[in-house]
Amino acid sequence: MTYFRALVAVAIVAGVCASAIAFTPAPLPKNERKRTTDDLSLLQGTYKVLDYGRPNLNGRAVMRRENMKVRITGDKFQFLYQNGNDFVPSTTYEMKITPKAAPKLLDMTYTSGDYTLTMKGIYKIEGSKVTLAYVTAYTGRIKQLQEPERPTSFEELPPVAILMVLERE
Repeated sequence: MTYFRALVAVAIVAGVCASAIAFTPAPLPKNERKRTTDDLSLLQGTYKVLDYGRPNLNGRAVMRRENMKVRITGDKFQFLYQNGNDFVPSTTYEMKITPKAAPKLLDMTYTSGDYTLTMKGIYKIEGSKVTLAYVTAYTGRIKQLQEPERPTSFEELPPVAILMVLERE
């Protein structure tokens, strides 16, 4: 009988231990840094301008622009130009993006007195590089013969389109 009692005691202890192990909660996962996939958040920052120009206008090439930068803060797109050793702000545009379109759309608007300048374009983000292609449209006192059409791909840009390649600093 003693043997039987010892066997029952061992079984009970083993059962209690097994159930305790079975119901022990798993450790909580480590906090992982959230990666943002929101394009507006991804675009924030200061960029050096690698290339800037009209590649399809009478065979003119895109030019390097070491004396120009771009800063994107919130919904503001701002050109910065070199003044001595510093870069100072120039024109600031209201920026609106449509990331779910294919290709992704970008509109930048600047209003000064009696005219509005709108840059209608497309963009893509590739790591630390951002590529923009846009045309400029005017409304107000500046007369434009025909409003140019927004680019639809980076491969076939209209002659008046500007191509800009930016790299995050």
